[in-house]
Amino acid sequence: MNTEVFNYQKGNILEKVLKKKDVIAITGLSNSSIYLYIKAEKFPKPIKLGARRVGWKESEIQEWIDDKTKESRPDTMQ
Repeated sequence: MNTEVFNYQKGNILEKVLKKKDVIAITGLSNSSIYLYIKAEKFPKPIKLGARRVGWKESEIQEWIDDKTKESRPDTMQ
């Protein structure tokens, strides 16, 4: 995956911000599905990076994936 890395800093923590194409590649969701889930408050909201660019905090996407894994595999997760 060829990614352009953005960083989001909150306090002393520096974190990667993923572009939309990377979020689509990582989650397997389509662009429209991502926005439907956001509207239903079932997916992390993006961060506005510019006039026509948004990104997502990598940790929030990873947490969403972890939650989905726990939901789909309740017997195998601790």
